[in-house]
Amino acid sequence: MSTEAKNIRVLYLGPSGRPGVYTEDLDQQSRAAKEMGAEFVVYDGNSEGELIEALKDTDVAMSQGHGISPSLFRHMGNNGRCKGLISFGHGYDGMDLDTAVKNGVILANTASFGTEEVSNQTMMHFLVCSRKFVLHDKLVKNGIWTREHLAPMGHIAGQTFGIIGLGDIGRAVARKALAFGMKVIAYDPFVSSWDAKEYNVEMVGTPQEIAKRSGLCFTPYIPNIRNVPHGKRRVL
Repeated sequence: MSTEAKNIRVLYLGPSGRPGVYTEDLDQQSRAAKEMGAEFVVYDGNSEGELIEALKDTDVAMSQGHGISPSLFRHMGNNGRCKGLISFGHGYDGMDLDTAVKNGVILANTASFGTEEVSNQTMMHFLVCSRKFVLHDKLVKNGIWTREHLAPMGHIAGQTFGIIGLGDIGRAVARKALAFGMKVIAYDPFVSSWDAKEYNVEMVGTPQEIAKRSGLCFTPYIPNIRNVPHGKRRVL
């Protein structure tokens, strides 16, 4: 165990405004830090000023649902002791990446976190939309037992399911959509058509083609996708 590892301080940030959540059992979160001999500390403050002070004595922060404002990055990286931020999740939702990069903050995520559960949630939303579950629920609660308000309702098998971003979650969604007998098309500039054959997915050239050909589209919430016209198609 190196002297440098002994001096490393890791600060765990739980969900903002929810004290005590995820802080009772942190064995998994603290395991790596403890194995390398680093100090693992749980942040218990409730203001940005307190967090800025805590970061002054921290080498790396771990965020699990904690709100990270752009101003925090100005006290990290090139401007302070805390050099990095680890996000519990696939992406960097709620983080200002440009500000982080500008201030030299190293960002990392946990790429395998929640793949199956996020894709399960996606399929749940898909089924709710496809079977008009919310409308059906309202009708039944109002004593209306008829199908005329639910038409048209097509078959799930044979529909085209569009995916933008064929990463871990995208591939898991594709696998589950295929199990429903659907055709899956995807757009991802980093995945070749040849590689996509392994997942029985047809790659297309643009997000706009996904919008034109699919009845439903699964996409990450990113700026360059947000404004793609999707007409009456359902977007998850």
